[in-house]
This record gives sequence, structure tokens and C-alpha cells, in this order.
Amino acid sequence: MSSSEKYFEQVSSNFFILASEQRLKILLSLLEERSKSSILAKRLGTTPQEAHRNLEKMADAGLIKKRKRRILSCHDIWNVCIHPDSTDEVFLYI
Repeated sequence: MSSSEKYFEQVSSNFFILASEQRLKILLSLLEERSKSSILAKRLGTTPQEAHRNLEKMADAGLIKKRKRRILSCHDIWNVCIHPDSTDEVFLYI
């Protein structure tokens, strides 16, 4: 598999993961501040188990980072790729 094919596969996988409204909300929430999964679950109005499942998918894909004391944060690349100042749109630059 060529490097461009691998890149396309990774981008496709990331878009698939981010197709979930809840995972997008998690990502945007973590852009604002680091958080524990239990706090994210409450903030998003979901069960801790559902939040954990989505967080694991995102961490496995490298979209978020697990930090010490089970605190989660966005991967540094998202701070560059997502324009958080827009209230109407989210811009992804690939």
C-alpha cells in the first residue's frame, strides 16, 4: 500500500469516527478544556459507559489523548485543524 493510500485510509477512518454527533461534541468539549470521562458524560447527558466507549474509539484513533489521572485532552493537531471561534461552523483542514 502506498503512502497516499495509507493517508487516505487514515483520513477516511477519522471521518467515520467523527460522523457521530456525540463524538464531535466530545471533541469540541475537550478543545475548550481537559476533562475526566465522568464529567464529559454528565455534560453530554449520556451514560458513563457510552462516553467511555466513544472516548476509547477516539483515543485508539489518536484523536484524543489520555493523560495522567484519567484526564482527557484533544490531540494537539485538533487545536490547529478546528477553528473554535466560529459559532456556526467547524472547519476541518486536512
